[in-house]
Amino acid sequence: MAMASFEASPSATTKITNITNIFEPGSIFKPLVMAAALDTGNLDRNFICDQCSHPRQIGQYTISNWDNELHPNSTIDDIIKNSDNIGMTYVMDKLTINKFLVYFHKLKLDQKTGVELSGESISPPKTYWSDIDIATAAFGQGIAVNQLQMIQAFNTIANNGQIVNVHLNHLSPIITTPVYKNNTITQMKGILHYAVENSPVNQFRPKTWMFVLKVVQLKWLF
Repeated sequence: MAMASFEASPSATTKITNITNIFEPGSIFKPLVMAAALDTGNLDRNFICDQCSHPRQIGQYTISNWDNELHPNSTIDDIIKNSDNIGMTYVMDKLTINKFLVYFHKLKLDQKTGVELSGESISPPKTYWSDIDIATAAFGQGIAVNQLQMIQAFNTIANNGQIVNVHLNHLSPIITTPVYKNNTITQMKGILHYAVENSPVNQFRPKTWMFVLKVVQLKWLF
């Protein structure tokens, strides 16, 4: 994993924006919420969103999808594939805000990463969660993190459920802490693979396998 920061006009107080600036992660946060819901056992792998055929009303607010499309009877694979905000609010209902906050802490999104750089910023914790705050957190809105926090958290999926502390000094000890169960990670990798293979983002996947296939085909010609 690489990180770069560029400032057009360097000054004596140059900031490393990857850790000084915070942002709402949005849809990249969805797999972490989905993984937490599966990990607790609150969300069944065979869950079907039978309320995804229409926008969700929460008080005075209406939650729709980014493209205003609706996906009736979505599986959890489809919720991730379609980046379905509506579906994620129902996943959050299963997870509950209390369990969400447990995993938010396990993923160290409420604390500094401790990377050997100065100026790291984090968002102050919320003291009150309204119904709409809970719903929007399911798809990464209404919460804020810095880029390095998000990378460290998301990498728990790649690191088989272990969160690995980020560091620049190769002499710093590597500290790993379990977050998700092995079975949860296996399921999430399958869900993410399904999303890449079956959504518009599949155009960005590596084309190496296509090259190998063409080479094999050519060999059969000679």
